[in-house]
Amino acid sequence: DGLPKLVRMLAVEEVLIAIPSATGRQMRRITALCEQSGARFRTIPGMADLINGTVTIEQLRDVNIEDLLGREPIHLDLDPVRQQLTDKVVLVTGAAGSIGSELCAQLVHYKPRRLLCVDQDESALFFLEQKMIHSAVHVKSEYWVADVADRQRMRSLIGNAAVDCIFHTAAYKHVPMMETNTSEAVRNNIFGLMALIDVAEQCGCSDFLMISSDKAVNPTNVMGCTKRVCELIMAAKSNSKMLRVSVRFGNVLGSQGSVIPVLQEQIRKQRLVTVTHPDITRFFMTIPEAVSLVLQAFTVGKHGEILVLEMGQPMRIVDPARTLIRLCGKTEDDVEIVYTGLRKGEKLHEELFYASENASRTECDKVMRTSGKLISWPVLQEHLRELDGLVYPGTDSMIRKKLKEIVPEYVYFEESMPVEVPVAARVPGQESILRIIAATAGAND
Repeated sequence: DGLPKLVRMLAVEEVLIAIPSATGRQMRRITALCEQSGARFRTIPGMADLINGTVTIEQLRDVNIEDLLGREPIHLDLDPVRQQLTDKVVLVTGAAGSIGSELCAQLVHYKPRRLLCVDQDESALFFLEQKMIHSAVHVKSEYWVADVADRQRMRSLIGNAAVDCIFHTAAYKHVPMMETNTSEAVRNNIFGLMALIDVAEQCGCSDFLMISSDKAVNPTNVMGCTKRVCELIMAAKSNSKMLRVSVRFGNVLGSQGSVIPVLQEQIRKQRLVTVTHPDITRFFMTIPEAVSLVLQAFTVGKHGEILVLEMGQPMRIVDPARTLIRLCGKTEDDVEIVYTGLRKGEKLHEELFYASENASRTECDKVMRTSGKLISWPVLQEHLRELDGLVYPGTDSMIRKKLKEIVPEYVYFEESMPVEVPVAARVPGQESILRIIAATAGAND
C-alpha cells in the first residue's frame, strides 16, 4: 500500500515484483499499485519456471498469462491418467499446435510405450521434435507429417503402430478465416474426423478423444458449426468397441493466434489495442488447464459424452486487455483501445451448453458432463453424404444451408441482425493495422 509513496520518496525508476507465488488476484492488486506509482515494473519468474528451464535466471517476465485469467487456475488430479496410459501406444493429431504440443509434453510423463506426433505443418513438427528431444528420452516418440483426412496414410500409421489411444486436436479453428474458407473447414474438420474415426475403428483403437469448442453451442460461424457436427458424429455414430468422448474448450489464453499474443504484439509495436466490442465476452482457460481437461476426460468420460471445464464467469475481452496494458508497464494514455466492430460470424457472448442439454457433475469436481438430443446415425449419415457432395462443387451458401439442416441452431451471417457497435476512433495507419489483425485475432485454440 505504501509503494506509490516510496517510489516518489526514493525516486525509484523500476520495480521488480519478486513474489512468484502471488495469486492472479494478488498480482492484479500489486500491479495496480505499481501503475499508480508511475515507475516501470516487471516480475521475476517463479522457481518452477527456472527448474523447468522455461526461463533463465537472467530473464524477467513482463506478463504471466495466469495474471489475466480473472480467477484462480484450476488444478486437476491426474494420477488416474497414469494407469490408463502407461505402456499404451498413443497418437496425437495436431501435435505441433499449442494444445497438441503441450499435450505431447505432458503425455511423456505417463510413460506410454510409443508416442506418435502427427501434424500437417512440417516446420512446426520439426520444432516440436527439437523441444521434445530431452523430455522424451524414456519414451519412443515419433514425428509424422500427415493429413488426418488421408485415410490411406493414417491407416498405415495407426495400423503399423497398433495405436491404442487417439487424442484428436487437429482442426481449422480461426473463425474469420474459416468464414471465407467454408469448403476447407468442412473437409478438414468434419470429414477429417470421419476418416480418422473409421480408420481408428478398423485398426482396433480402444479410445478416441476429440477437442471441440464452446463455439459449437448455438453457432454463428462455420468453424463452430463444423465442431457441432463433429460432436454429433462422435455421439451418434454406430457404436463400436472404441470409446469416443468430446471435450468443449473455451478460448485458450496464450495459444497460437489467440487474442492475448495478438494484443501483446499490438501493445509492443503499435501502441494500440483493438477489441471488436466493449461488451464482448469469452470463457477463458490456460493451456495447462486445457491439457488437464483433455487428460481428465480420458479417464472420466463415458461413450458419446461431451465434457466441459468449469471456467467461472465469462470475461469481457476488454478487461484482460486493460490488465495486459498495465502488466506491460503502460497506461491507457500510452496505449489506446480501439473498438472495431464485430466481424462476420462473431458472437457477443459464447455459451457452454445448449438449453436442451443436461449438464451434470463428474467424479472430478471441476469437470461437467453433458448430453442432449442426438440425430439418429442413419439420418446423420445421409446428411453427411449430401454435405460431402457439396464440399467443392457447391457454393458457400449451399454448404451453409446444408450445415443448418444438420444443426438447426446454426444462424449464419445473412440471417443475423446487425449489432450496433461504437465507431472506432481512427488513428493514422489504423486501416492497414486492422487488415493485418483481422487475419489473426479471434482464434479459438
